[in-house]
Amino acid sequence: MAEVTKRRGLIILISDLFDEKEEVIKTLRYFRGKKHEVILFHLLDAQEIELAFSGSILFEDSETGEKLLTQPETISARYNQLIREFTRDYKNECLNLNIDYHLINTSTPLDKALSSYFTKRKAILR
Repeated sequence: MAEVTKRRGLIILISDLFDEKEEVIKTLRYFRGKKHEVILFHLLDAQEIELAFSGSILFEDSETGEKLLTQPETISARYNQLIREFTRDYKNECLNLNIDYHLINTSTPLDKALSSYFTKRKAILR
């Protein structure tokens, strides 16, 4: 997409950002370097934001099919710390690049989250 976007414009990225962080940041830098306005909506499920399971749980990666049986109580503190760092790092990187960053919980319907954002944005730009 970055290579075919020739004119400056508004780029809206909606993603869970579970990808190669360096590649995502490189792409965001490229867009900003080309003077595009960029808005990043970081979309995560409530259970991804805070691991709040109990008992033995079998997790399955929906993309690779890899499975992991674990006791969430034993990993939740570290997981929660890592996810906070993950979202904070993206937020800080976006701040440095002058990119709007918004974490969206999937419990909020996407259309409502986007509508709310653009309503606020419109009021600010007036």
